[in-house]
Amino acid sequence: STPQTVSINISNVEIEFGMKDISISAFNGCEKLSSPGLDYRLLDNTTNQYAVTGISGMAGIYCALSRTLFIPSITGDGKQIIQIDASAFANAEYLKWVFIQSGISTIGSKAFQKCYNLEKVDLSQTSVTRIEEYAFDSCKLGHFNYPSSLTYIGKYAFIRTGNHANVLPNSVTTIDNYAFAYRELSLGGIRLPNNLTSIGSYAFAHCGDFILTNIDGTALTTIGSYAFYNTRLNTTKTLPRTVKTIMLSAFRNSSFAENFTLSEWSQS
Repeated sequence: STPQTVSINISNVEIEFGMKDISISAFNGCEKLSSPGLDYRLLDNTTNQYAVTGISGMAGIYCALSRTLFIPSITGDGKQIIQIDASAFANAEYLKWVFIQSGISTIGSKAFQKCYNLEKVDLSQTSVTRIEEYAFDSCKLGHFNYPSSLTYIGKYAFIRTGNHANVLPNSVTTIDNYAFAYRELSLGGIRLPNNLTSIGSYAFAHCGDFILTNIDGTALTTIGSYAFYNTRLNTTKTLPRTVKTIMLSAFRNSSFAENFTLSEWSQS
């Protein structure tokens, strides 16, 4: 078999206790790779599309010991997995690595909220378009691979998370309220997506020092109130000509507030 054929057919991997690190892309293409003990529900108005609702039973101890979660695209008995339900793995403090295969298109609100030790998540192979509210609230997140299909980052989605690299795909159009607020460490750097049109209220508030790039290369129309409150920006001082609205105190207590340039098109 070719390596690709082998990876497609892998359904189980044993991660030994004491494993120190796993590459974030180690299991790309392993569509059937599944953690034992996953629970599923049939989605409404479908015949063979399922959501992961969580993990239960003695088999779930494997996840606790290995600190690893594998979510497949297809199960051994043929279920097509397309969704991770709201709060499915919330408060699973034992998780360190999460690998999600290409069939997943929806991640529900609070899906991984308060997984305090969760360091790595790979969504790069998925078709997820929305990361809903509080999805990764308070996760450690040193590494996070976004899907190229992503268009919406929800309210509080990454609030209080760690210092994961922020290479946001150009497909993102909306970063909602508090999405990246109160980060554990300074962001280090973030490149705003070319197609970004809206930054919500407090979206990057209380983030310390970080380098913001490509703000003048976006399609921004709206910057919400207190969007960069108490965040020290090191960035270009020119906003794109598409900006029409800057809400109350958007750059309050931010170095960006000094001598930035508004285009002739900005209206309020």
